[in-house]
Amino acid sequence: MKDYSADIETFGNRPYSVILSIGIVGFDRDTGEIDNGIELNVDATDCVAKGLRMDASTVLWWLKQSDQARAAIAGGSSLEYALKMLTNYLNDTGFNKQSSIWGNGAGFDVNLLEDAYEVQGIKCPWNFWQARDVRTVVDLASLDKKAYRGDDHHTALADAKAQAQMVIDGVHKLRGARSAPKP
Repeated sequence: MKDYSADIETFGNRPYSVILSIGIVGFDRDTGEIDNGIELNVDATDCVAKGLRMDASTVLWWLKQSDQARAAIAGGSSLEYALKMLTNYLNDTGFNKQSSIWGNGAGFDVNLLEDAYEVQGIKCPWNFWQARDVRTVVDLASLDKKAYRGDDHHTALADAKAQAQMVIDGVHKLRGARSAPKP
C-alpha cells in the first residue's frame, strides 16, 4: 500500500489531547483497494499520566454519542503499546518514504499521533512531509462527506476506511476533471 488513512478518537481537539482509539487502513488511490487495517484502543488514564490533556467539552460530547461509538473508546492498552502496534502495522504493510499518511484535517489526526509519539519517546514512523489532508481533497473534489458515514460513524477504524474512500473518490474525480481554460 502506498497510502494510509489514520483516524483517532480523542478527549480533546487541541495539540497533546488524550487519544482513545486509533484506526488506520492502507489503501491504493489508483486501484481503490483498501485493506482491513487495525483499530487500537488506548487507555485514557495512561495518556493523562504521559502528559496528554482532556477537554471537558469533548468528554461531554462523547456522552451524547451512540452506544457503539462510546463502547469503541472504552478501555484499552497503554499508549506505548498502541503506538508500537501502529508502527508494526505500518512496517508490516510496506510503509516507506514514498508512502503518505492521510488524516482528516491538516492539524489534527496525524499531528496528535505525532504528539503521542513524542510524549511516549518513540520515533514517529513518518516524516512531516508525508502527511496529507483528507478535507482538502474532499473540498477540491466537491464530495459530500455525509455520504460516506455509516452506522459505525465515530469509531476510528470505520472513519479511517471512510476517509480512504473519500481520498480515492476525490482523486479519481479530480483526475477526470478537465483543466481550467488558460487566460
